[in-house]
Amino acid sequence: MARIYLIAFLFSVLLTSCYTQKNILYLQDVDNVDNSLNMKLLHEEYQFQKKDILYVNIKSGYDFETSILNLNGSNSANQINTASLYYNGYSVDEEGYISIPVIGKLYVVGKTLEAVQSEIEVKANTIIKDAIVNVKLINFTISILGEVKNPGSYHVNVGENGILRVLSLAGDLTDYANRKNLLLLRQESDTLKNYRIDLTSKDFIGSKNYFLRPNDVIYVEPVKSKGFRILASDYSVVLTTLTSTLTLILLIINLTPK
Repeated sequence: MARIYLIAFLFSVLLTSCYTQKNILYLQDVDNVDNSLNMKLLHEEYQFQKKDILYVNIKSGYDFETSILNLNGSNSANQINTASLYYNGYSVDEEGYISIPVIGKLYVVGKTLEAVQSEIEVKANTIIKDAIVNVKLINFTISILGEVKNPGSYHVNVGENGILRVLSLAGDLTDYANRKNLLLLRQESDTLKNYRIDLTSKDFIGSKNYFLRPNDVIYVEPVKSKGFRILASDYSVVLTTLTSTLTLILLIINLTPK
């Protein structure tokens, strides 16, 4: 009987340990690429959309003149903490405009951060001298769900929105994550689209989905065998307990004087 329990226990351990290294490695085929060739990243500059929130700070050597152009009345971005950026931000309205004190309304939808920053700077220099403008996208958040160590919503800086970097914010994927079939949900205009990403292949680096966009949702699915491995693991605990108990009983019997 003890031998049967032992065999069953070893079998369950074997099943739970058959998750090979190949299942958890990223970029498995990257070594097949000639290192002298750079993999081109398709980095599309983000274009502002309706309901975006922009932080605009205008600086110059003229504090009084500059203060009337900023919502917070300061020309120093250092005086604003991260939480208050939302309260001092400019929301893009349904017509695609933001309204800046004195400068007026500015159409921003479809324009890049650099383009908007340049336009504001031109307008600001007609009011004050030597104006320097700093524009940031405040509402760049990514939601990460499923088989990651720390699921949740994360704020991302423009330029640091590569998918591998964003996943690292969530503490990386768990061992149960299906790295070959991540689900990316993205709203484009009035349509919610879905894309699949294979992290084990180098091909995703050059795809349009390597760089994430504001409000993207990443769902990391579990591997199909997760449920079985968890069940097998539970059974192995039970079998271990039974085996230990049986071994103790047999030991007591053998040590008992006849």
